Amino acid sequence: MRMEEMDEDSGRVPTLIRRYGEFWNPDLVNWRRGKCLLGKESKSKKSLDINVWNEKGVYVLYKEYLPVYVGKAFKQSIGRRLQLHRDSRRKGPRWDSFSWFGIEDELQKSVKISDAEALIETLEALLIVVIDPRLNSRREKLKGATHFLQSQPNAPLRDTDDRLEEIERKLDSLIGRSKGK
Repeated sequence: MRMEEMDEDSGRVPTLIRRYGEFWNPDLVNWRRGKCLLGKESKSKKSLDINVWNEKGVYVLYKEYLPVYVGKAFKQSIGRRLQLHRDSRRKGPRWDSFSWFGIEDELQKSVKISDAEALIETLEALLIVVIDPRLNSRREKLKGATHFLQSQPNAPLRDTDDRLEEIERKLDSLIGRSKGK
């Protein structure tokens, strides 16, 4: 079934991410008593508050709207992972908002736990590769994926080392360095 097609049983379009929140304020979260990460559906003005503390998925921490950290929440909930970052000496004061993306409950129930965890790990790795946030200490690789370098049509094949040397020469000239210094 294509993603655009409706799920005959539920009448919904199948999707990986079913619920998410963007640029939430950590000062509005009840971190201690009740552990409440409350939100309302944006489409409905009359919707009730829903506690999304226990969501599983991925999240992004921001400082002044710039992504500084990407994390996954599978063994622990998104709420718990955010709480740990908030309480961290290293990361706590270095972010001021967050976004979260929860995988669909039905997906969690219908796939093996190892598959759901691998899916969340892949989403986290993808976001780290794309965003390159400064507080993530490790650099991700997309496991099982083949990395391609761009090439020009009808151009002679060049060695990667030659290309890297060319890039380094251009960078040196831009910042005014020379090989002799």
